[in-house]
Amino acid sequence: MGRLELAGQIWGAIEAEERRAPLGQWDQHRGEYAEPLLARATPEFERGREQGRRLSLAAAIELALEGGGSTE
Repeated sequence: MGRLELAGQIWGAIEAEERRAPLGQWDQHRGEYAEPLLARATPEFERGREQGRRLSLAAAIELALEGGGSTE
C-alpha cells in the first residue's frame, strides 16, 4: 500500500520482540515474509525499521491498526 515507513516500524518491532522472546511458530514462517519484504527495503522502510525496534510488539500492532506511518 506504499506505507513503507509503517511497514518498517512493524518489521523492526517484530525483530526486537524476536530477540526478547520466541514468537511461537514464527521461525517456520519468517523467511516467507522477510525475503520479499527486505528485498524491496527503501530508506523510508529502514527509517521505520529503526523506529520500530524501539516499540513493543503491542505498540506496533496498535500503530498498524491506526494506519499510522508515512504514505510515501
